[in-house]
Amino acid sequence: MPEMNPANASFWPVLVPDATFADDLDLDVLIVPGGIGMRNPNITRKGGAADFIARTVPKVQYLWTICTGAGIAAQAGVLDGKHATTNKAAWGDITPLGPKVLWVSPARWVVDGNVWTSSGVSCLTASHLCPCVLCLPCTPFYQACLWFACKRLTRIWLVRSPPRLT
Repeated sequence: MPEMNPANASFWPVLVPDATFADDLDLDVLIVPGGIGMRNPNITRKGGAADFIARTVPKVQYLWTICTGAGIAAQAGVLDGKHATTNKAAWGDITPLGPKVLWVSPARWVVDGNVWTSSGVSCLTASHLCPCVLCLPCTPFYQACLWFACKRLTRIWLVRSPPRLT
């Protein structure tokens, strides 16, 4: 959107999609990123990202949001009644988008059942390891050691344990 960048002062790689929000995709995990795109006023229009998220989340095993992507998920209603976090620099802008979300401010990332929310892109790195620790089959001792390592490396807020992958 030109009005969001009138000087055209940035650049990034072009990604060519092979599906649209209108498609009914068979996904195991839905990852909702944040960034400047989530600030696009058309993001919540009918048939847009929020509708896709609302329609898709009931069919996936896990929902992961990154940074301000929690705002889009909140607008879709899929975080209602769940504990979640978002980017701290955008806290005042994002949290009002989900008045029924139980926002957790001190956490770098929050786990509430099958919903994982991270505060930002740097938190995402650790949040990729810990779902594997919690969800993949391994011995209880090994899982406990890895879980302790995850908790030491990150500020995690575990509300409800996620379901195991089947």
